[in-house]
Amino acid sequence: MRSFASRSASVSARTTSSSAACARRKGISWAIGVPFSMSIDATISLMNAIANERTKFLASALQTTATSCFTVGTATPLAGYLYDIRNLRSTLDNWALAVGLACWLSAAAALHLVARYVLKRLRP
Repeated sequence: MRSFASRSASVSARTTSSSAACARRKGISWAIGVPFSMSIDATISLMNAIANERTKFLASALQTTATSCFTVGTATPLAGYLYDIRNLRSTLDNWALAVGLACWLSAAAALHLVARYVLKRLRP
């Protein structure tokens, strides 16, 4: 008579092999959800490519936000001040303009540096 441990081991082996056979029929790997025809190296390469695209997408979004900060907070007030739109020179103090420009410019620079840092996470 077999012991309980040997009976449970044979049951789990049958369960594992039947689920693997079912996955083979579907053509999908049980563990990672990719076709069986792909090698492990190809699967890792595919996952690295997906992670790289997500990283590039995040860096692009951060860079776009940095560009928007620069345009809205720096370029637009400077253009308004230089062309004296709606008497901006007489209504806005120079120090207020300088502080605002410094804040927006530093926010844009910080976002740009974060985007560059994110790109360092690209996988080979």
